[in-house]
Order: sequence, then structure tokens, then C-alpha cells
Amino acid sequence: MFTYLRDSAARVDVELGDARLLLERELTKGEIQKFDVLVLDAFSGDAIPVHLLTREAFETYWQHLDPDRGIIAVHVSSRHINLFPVLQGACAYFHADSVIDVNTAAIPFMTSYWVLLARHPGTLNIRGLEQTLPPFEKPIPPRLWTDDYSDIFRLIQ
Repeated sequence: MFTYLRDSAARVDVELGDARLLLERELTKGEIQKFDVLVLDAFSGDAIPVHLLTREAFETYWQHLDPDRGIIAVHVSSRHINLFPVLQGACAYFHADSVIDVNTAAIPFMTSYWVLLARHPGTLNIRGLEQTLPPFEKPIPPRLWTDDYSDIFRLIQ
């Protein structure tokens, strides 16, 4: 049984729904969160929720982060889709630093890949966090997705 939230000493609010839409709704109400870390963990399957990786989505995320030390952590593990170019495109567009973190696992578990992004210099200088190169052989140039344009087919490995 999952009891982490119930057992937490922190105040925990759970909102059901599409996280991007909920965050956008909060912005329109003037409710800015100032998160230290915003985790996007919706990409491990083969159905990629593209709308969470667009320029417009990241504009929303950045507004909800602590401006001095906020980090966006994106779980990009996939057996068939290389999402690293999309995160590289977002980093370039928003002038953000990034670190790729690979957590190797033995069979039957799957290795997990995370990309951490931060806009404030030095935020990702965290002891124990080291840049790891993505495991893909075929390099793909950075891509910036928008709500009007995405091309997932070019990212199939």
C-alpha cells in the first residue's frame, strides 16, 4: 500500500487532472507555486504526452519555479523514443543549463533517464549529480516543439 503522502509531515495537496492545464489555471488566478523542483514523469511508456514538452508548456513551468534555484526534472526513459533532442531544444530556447542523469538497472528492470533543467547558473552543481551521455548511437539535432508543431517520428530509435 502506498502511504508516503498520508505519512508525510508536510502539507500535501493533490490535484487530479492534466498537470499542465492545472498549472495554467493557477497562473490565470495569480497562484504561483515557486517550486524548488517540478517533476515531469509521464514519458516512460510508448505513448508520449507531447503537450507536456512544448515551448508553451515550459513557459508555464518556469513561471511556477523558484527563480533562483528552481529545477525541472524530466523522466525521459523510453524503449523507442529519444526525447533528448526535445529537451536540448527547450534548453537552448530558454537559455537553461541541463544535466542528463542515467540510473542503470539490471534486467528485469529498465534503466531510467532523467534530464534536469535550470535557468539560474550553478543550480545544477549538486554533489553526486554528474553529466552522463545519452545512450543513443544516432545523434539527432535539438528540436523545439510547440503547441502547433511536434514531430515524434524523427525521434524513433
